[in-house]
Amino acid sequence: MKSWKRRISLLLVVCLVLGLMPMGALAVVDDPASVFHTEPMVAAGSAHTMALQSDGTVWAWGNNSHGQLGDGSGGPGWLLGYYSTTPVQVQTLTNVIVVSAGRHFVVALQNDGAVWAFGDNVAGQLGIGADGFWSVYTTPVQTLGPDGEGFLNLGTAPPRRHPFTDVPRNAWFHDAVASVYEYGLMNGTTSTTFSPHTPLNRAMLATILWRMAGEPEVEFQPVFSDVSSNAPTWYRDAILWAYENGIVRGYDGRFDPYGDVTREQAAAMFHRYAQFAGIGTGVPDAFDLADFRDRDEISAWAEAYMVWAVYHELIQGVGGERLAPGDPATRAEGAAILMRFMQGVAD
Repeated sequence: MKSWKRRISLLLVVCLVLGLMPMGALAVVDDPASVFHTEPMVAAGSAHTMALQSDGTVWAWGNNSHGQLGDGSGGPGWLLGYYSTTPVQVQTLTNVIVVSAGRHFVVALQNDGAVWAFGDNVAGQLGIGADGFWSVYTTPVQTLGPDGEGFLNLGTAPPRRHPFTDVPRNAWFHDAVASVYEYGLMNGTTSTTFSPHTPLNRAMLATILWRMAGEPEVEFQPVFSDVSSNAPTWYRDAILWAYENGIVRGYDGRFDPYGDVTREQAAAMFHRYAQFAGIGTGVPDAFDLADFRDRDEISAWAEAYMVWAVYHELIQGVGGERLAPGDPATRAEGAAILMRFMQGVAD
């Protein structure tokens, strides 16, 4: 689940190895394989600025004494007036998803994982070997692989695509929804809607955990009066499996499949799933919920579950200082908790 994080970390290491200065800006997008669209960003060097457009092209302006604008002009000699006061397009560079600027050079990452660089190379910061006291490249060159063999490739991030018109790219829950949809753990309420603000119900969460366990087969037994053999198949087996494994419980012989899941109930069900999966559920003795002013509203039976969920950052505050333990968890919140669990607890 964390492979994309490892690739981002590797990119950071590459930037450091190449001598990238802290003044550079860095942004990573999570959908490098679409027809082509990326997140716009800017990066500032010592006296030059780079801009990445949503179509994957890169533009630059400012000082070009070392060819750091990448347009084929400029070159050695900052006293010779090599600069541009308006944007020029970097030559031959397309499908870029990350651009970062050093003092007199630039590094770019393409959506296929290839790394390109241009500008000053006096210390070998372009990753192509050092070749002289005054070595500059005015157009992009591809960074070599380890020991100079082949070319460096960081791989591609997993796709983050979904068909939901009610999950905009700038929504706080976008990546979570895209991730759990990609892994087949949550579906939409229709083919084109996710209903992120709709409460998550008990049947939905039982089904999510069942899917995460690999959708094991179960033999029907009449455990709950409202989950009969004729119950909808999308949740019937999931609820029985969750009950058999101690993950869910009922109310007076009923399960209430369409009842809302509260935030503290969600914490309990994820905690029990972790126990089922053999994942450690320990929390340091010194950790508590003192920072949350509504901690006394947590049900006594759910306190240990909430402490665990907050410690692992599965459940975060509402408005900063509230946990809202009795509030219904929305489908967006459910997706976020699920993604955090996969990336921070289960992985």
